[in-house]
Amino acid sequence: MAAVNTAQSESSVGSFLDRGQLEAMSFTTMMVHLDVERDCEQRVQLALALADRFQAALIGVAGLALRPAFAAGGVVVYCQPTEHECRAASARLDDIGKKFREQGQHLKEVEWRTALELPYEFVSRETRAADLIIVGARHTWGNMQDLADPGVILLRAGRPVLVAPDTVAPLQLRRVVVAWKDTRECRRAVRDALPFLQRAKEVLLVGIGEGEAESNAKKLFPTSQSTFSAIESPRCTTSGGKHGDRSLANSCVSFRMRRQI
Repeated sequence: MAAVNTAQSESSVGSFLDRGQLEAMSFTTMMVHLDVERDCEQRVQLALALADRFQAALIGVAGLALRPAFAAGGVVVYCQPTEHECRAASARLDDIGKKFREQGQHLKEVEWRTALELPYEFVSRETRAADLIIVGARHTWGNMQDLADPGVILLRAGRPVLVAPDTVAPLQLRRVVVAWKDTRECRRAVRDALPFLQRAKEVLLVGIGEGEAESNAKKLFPTSQSTFSAIESPRCTTSGGKHGDRSLANSCVSFRMRRQI
């Protein structure tokens, strides 16, 4: 059982939270990947709601690989699709794009991009056009020709990536939990999420130490950081503890459920 002690952000993270020198951050252009073979309507609705909230342009992208290369007997085999297959696939993508444009006609700008290639290659190349990339969770079953692996996108994009589960509702952003660890990767992830954190009514930083010595709040939240300088400290609470017999991830999830966030 995780032992957790909660304290209002004061001296331990004062300079970390209370600078307030950065202007409100936002997203100007978002990009959402659409699956061809699977229902991703809830992901689309999430992207539409976020683009509307941030008054951002929204780009829909979809890729479909026709007869992708495969290995047989140590030899990579490339199969050239027929012209009929290309026309049929393009028509299918156009139909998805037509529906997507209709759904996003209330936004300030909506765009649709497609390619007959592996989605992760296509999406990785197109991410340069957006400030936030919205993709689906990883799947290990079914037809993989139209899926964009979120891990590959995360490594290649150089942009913030929001991974949406199959079942997801529009984000309310009332209370946000940040699973905090004082590392370069975590600081960068929080920095990328600032547009969301600035709009939340309450932000809770949760740091779960891996040992007795690391469960101290002062060690989990050092005073010298400035990643959260754009968040007003009265809205930000810190919580530190140790995870006991649970994994770090399960400890954070358990804490979120106890706080009903």
